[in-house]
Amino acid sequence: MDWDEKTYENFKKLINQAPVFSRKTAERLVSQKAEGNAKARGSNRIEGEDMIKAFLSETPGPFKRRMFADMEKFGIDYIKYQK
Repeated sequence: MDWDEKTYENFKKLINQAPVFSRKTAERLVSQKAEGNAKARGSNRIEGEDMIKAFLSETPGPFKRRMFADMEKFGIDYIKYQK
């Protein structure tokens, strides 16, 4: 699966903010979910929407506040993808 360059940069920035003890697991889960989101759109390319939705669905509740702050810090607009 191909990643949009800016989307992948943002993905890596956010993953690097995850707690060290869960970083590898978070990277695996979020990337798999992002791939699934892209496939559901009928695409072989992961775009920002796919990545953002993956972080929103795969980040455990206790870590969401920090994730939102990190997204804001990096200029990632997640508001329209919240349910």
